[in-house]
Amino acid sequence: MRGKPLYGYAAIAVVGLSLMIVLSFIGVNQKDARLALEGDGEQPQETVDTSDPMALGEQAYKSTCIGCHGGNFDGPVYSLQGLADKLSKEEVMSIIKEGQGTGMPAFPNYDEAELSAIAEYLLETAK
Repeated sequence: MRGKPLYGYAAIAVVGLSLMIVLSFIGVNQKDARLALEGDGEQPQETVDTSDPMALGEQAYKSTCIGCHGGNFDGPVYSLQGLADKLSKEEVMSIIKEGQGTGMPAFPNYDEAELSAIAEYLLETAK
């Protein structure tokens, strides 16, 4: 192997790339088969009682806020624990609607009822 030292490395690279391509196709086929068995893969939407502010606030929190603030309100971006001791309902509604600084984006698409429900949910449960 003295004159051609790269042949061994090239062979390993070709085998590795071939294996990667074959495994990719196997994975795609398994995913398609699994989706065919499960349907479209979409979960049924949970219906929310819009007359109950706490249920509406919880649903909105889970769909929008939980990624940054976490399931226990102690998320990686900003902890909401003890929020009722720091802010009023109106302040929470304002922060949700307009955002705050660079860390909290604005959510202007929520109407007043939704903002009120989210704020009420947070102030009651993030203790």
